Amino acid sequence: MIFKRIQNSIMLSMLICSLGFKAQAADSDFDGVADNQDKCPNSKITDIVDKNGCVVKRVRFKSKKLSTIKKAKKANRLTYLQREIKPFKVRPLKEFKLSAILGIGYAKSNSGASTNYKSLSLVYSYDKVSAMASFCHSKAGDAIDDLTLAIYYTFNITPKSTFELGGGSYIALSSKKENKTDYFLSAKYNYYFKNYNIGIRYEHTFMHDLNAKDGNLFNLSFGAMLNKKVYMQFYYETQNAIYKNQKRTHTIGLYGSYTINKHWFISAEFKKDFRHSNNYDANFNLGYLY
Repeated sequence: MIFKRIQNSIMLSMLICSLGFKAQAADSDFDGVADNQDKCPNSKITDIVDKNGCVVKRVRFKSKKLSTIKKAKKANRLTYLQREIKPFKVRPLKEFKLSAILGIGYAKSNSGASTNYKSLSLVYSYDKVSAMASFCHSKAGDAIDDLTLAIYYTFNITPKSTFELGGGSYIALSSKKENKTDYFLSAKYNYYFKNYNIGIRYEHTFMHDLNAKDGNLFNLSFGAMLNKKVYMQFYYETQNAIYKNQKRTHTIGLYGSYTINKHWFISAEFKKDFRHSNNYDANFNLGYLY
């Protein structure tokens, strides 16, 4: 009996509710104004309307998800544009690179003595670390052979600049007694913008040759990527007199490289001490990148 009473009361309440809804006037756009009084039908459910059903104020809800997507698309586009106008790779990639460079050159000193020389260099790089071994052989009376060993580490200061620290030694392999092994430390700052870069380099050499004093070299360079294959660099460098019969040098130089394909490349360099007309150096190199 109790269960039947509850059931009957539920059925009665449902019937009352249905009758109540049927008694109400139709409102198809759910704006609170009956259709027979609505002068502006089909208004959106989020709009605020007056007593005639006409819109007083439109309310729009912004999706946080859509806003986030728009910001991400904008950031991605900016990143893409930056990559397009900045071909220099400021942040080194974690990849293995090994290159072998064979070079020939001709040098002439202030005294008028000239010499031909040959060089072979191996450069290994991984991420921000690079190591170099270079052997140079020249003939100036007696054979003069030098082996250069160096290691460098690059820091990213800003997205457009790097700082490089390096050190190594110039190992004397010749039979000359006055030619000893020397050591050096270097620091270089690079700034990149669009297709260009500016570099400032300092190198201090701890000399052990007879009658020689430590060397201090300053270098200022300006480089440009002319296209995807050609790079050119103009530089000025100055170094104090290392030996007693020498004077401070003021050298201007031009360096260029051309990428043949993904493995082969060539480079050439010419430098001259503009205070001494007889002092200059020219070299040509062929390289293979593995």
